[in-house]
Amino acid sequence: MSRRRRSNECLLLIFIVIIVCFILCFVSSIKKRTAPFCYECKFYKPLSYGGKYDTFGKCSLYVKVYDDILQYEYSDVARQNNKKCGENGTDFQPKVK
Repeated sequence: MSRRRRSNECLLLIFIVIIVCFILCFVSSIKKRTAPFCYECKFYKPLSYGGKYDTFGKCSLYVKVYDDILQYEYSDVARQNNKKCGENGTDFQPKVK
C-alpha cells in the first residue's frame, strides 16, 4: 500500500509542477499593451464588416498603387513592420472628435 501511495503522490507532484509551469509560461507571455490601438488613429479605415478590430482595418498612411488603383496597407501589417508604424505605433495620430 505504501508503494502505491508513494506512486500516487509522485504523480500528483508531477501534475502540480506541470500546472505551475503552464501558469508561469502563460503569465509571462501576456504583454502589457502601452501602444495605442489602430482603431483610435485618424489614419485607420475600418472595413465595412469590421469595426474596432485592428486586423480587419486598413491604414491610409501606407498606400500602394496597383494598376492605377490605391491599395491601403492592412493596419496589423503596418504595425508588424518597424519601418512603418511598428509595434509602438510611431506614426499614430489620434482621431479628431
